[in-house]
Amino acid sequence: MKIIKEGILAAIMVCVALWAFAVAECEINTTKLKDELPALNDIYGYHDYNKVKVLYYNNCYACVYACTDDYGNIYHLKNEDYDHWEQYAWECVWSRSGSADDFIWPYGR
Repeated sequence: MKIIKEGILAAIMVCVALWAFAVAECEINTTKLKDELPALNDIYGYHDYNKVKVLYYNNCYACVYACTDDYGNIYHLKNEDYDHWEQYAWECVWSRSGSADDFIWPYGR
């Protein structure tokens, strides 16, 4: 019985560690792109930086989660000329009106 409890505890600890790593990576990516986020805020009207998080980032591609009180979207951005970010796709993660495309765990992507 003790082995089962230790196994369950270890599994929970691994899940929490993986989640914490994903959250930390998201915060690091958001900090890296903080200077470029005002452009995203101006385009889409997200004036609160705490509601815009960068889920994935490299020099050519970024996946950004942004939410308001009524909906949350994931924007897929590309940076082909290394000058400015351009949106090429988006997904509605949740919506107060119930018109979301799908339910996505933003930090677990």
